[in-house]
Amino acid sequence: MFSDSCSYNLTGVRGNFTSPDHPQHYAHDLDCSWTITVSAGYYIYLHFEHFHLEDGGTHCLYDYVQIFDGSLASNPITTKRCAYQDSWCVYSHSNVVTIVLITDGSVS
Repeated sequence: MFSDSCSYNLTGVRGNFTSPDHPQHYAHDLDCSWTITVSAGYYIYLHFEHFHLEDGGTHCLYDYVQIFDGSLASNPITTKRCAYQDSWCVYSHSNVVTIVLITDGSVS
């Protein structure tokens, strides 16, 4: 199903990340994840400054990003996000978050 998988582990008190091949369009059939880990006792603040994925309606049926508390994708902080969205942010409830990007085989 997925033609390209990518997995990143990020640490540190500050940083940035982008979709693969940014600023070019993201690829089709991606299954990417970014796991961000900070020291125990700290929390993570994510600020999405530029966010634009294929519009899949209210349920984000095609391409989407979802953010989870912890390293396992079992505790969602957010619902699926897609389409164009103004700047938005997320706060973790632990010292680890996992961001998942899933894309389908069309529009990017």
